[in-house]
Amino acid sequence: MDRQYSRVPRVTRLEYLIDLLKGVEKGYDRQRLEQVLSERKTWFEAQKYQALGRGRPFMKALRGARNLLADSIKMATQMGYAEYNSVLRLTEEGQRFLFSDGEEQNNSFASKFLNIYYVASELLVVLLRQPDEELEVPDTSHLEDTSAFQETLTQHRIKTDVFTFKTIRDILSQLGIVNWFKLRRDGFPYMKVYPTSFITDNRAKPGTISFTYLDTNYCIEKRRADQESLTKAIWTEYMAVTKDIPLRPAFYSNLRERVCYKLRISDKEFDSSIRMLMNISNAPFRVIWSSGTLPYSRDSAGLIKSLPPKSEQGQYMIYLKIAKR
Repeated sequence: MDRQYSRVPRVTRLEYLIDLLKGVEKGYDRQRLEQVLSERKTWFEAQKYQALGRGRPFMKALRGARNLLADSIKMATQMGYAEYNSVLRLTEEGQRFLFSDGEEQNNSFASKFLNIYYVASELLVVLLRQPDEELEVPDTSHLEDTSAFQETLTQHRIKTDVFTFKTIRDILSQLGIVNWFKLRRDGFPYMKVYPTSFITDNRAKPGTISFTYLDTNYCIEKRRADQESLTKAIWTEYMAVTKDIPLRPAFYSNLRERVCYKLRISDKEFDSSIRMLMNISNAPFRVIWSSGTLPYSRDSAGLIKSLPPKSEQGQYMIYLKIAKR
């Protein structure tokens, strides 16, 4: 059985790990590997600033990625994708992972991640045990005191810290296994995490995601909403946001957040549905996008998640306008 770890290195995006493995495959030294990760980090920041309409960031902190490099190497070696033998090298498993793509790459990583990092599979099982299969925890993005967050995790018997929790949340969200959003309750910020997959103790099918927790085998199948449910939810939530005014601009990320929570689907599932509605002539309503700027500030991970997709012209679809045909 794979060795399991209770702490996850702070690698919040799969792109960092892939960039590292590509660099290792090319024989880069540590200095060059750090430069590659720094460039990726700067690229993410540039995307956020573009969506916020603030131009391109030039912060000195973005030029260094020493801690990110150390965490990426730790994750790569713990997951068996790389090993030290006088120098850092790819393993056969690492090569298979690196040269696969799309759903195959995501699913193989997800199974490995959930089996290697015990606390990640623990979080999924805890979610399943909640009355509504969701977990609401205080948001500590801008606070030094994380005691309220830690107390909530302890109540749910999740044995981890705030940084590991957020890393797991971000990775599993990117993989389409969970989703999350921010909300305010009684004036205080919270985050709500929920599964976007069917997680059962059935025997795993070939090509699906599977993991073991406390000697029980679990299988994950990503939830796909049917077209009728999607179009109904999109229209209902759009009208709620715009107060029943068709063709009134609504923020893409806000509408996506509401629809995804209602249907328990991933952001990518929503994005594909919106593109489909834009491109077919017999869709029940017209969907029009427009550019603009995101109006709010969030923590780094929250802002990346809130980024809408880009148009073919490279502009962010900040607003959506919808009307029935």
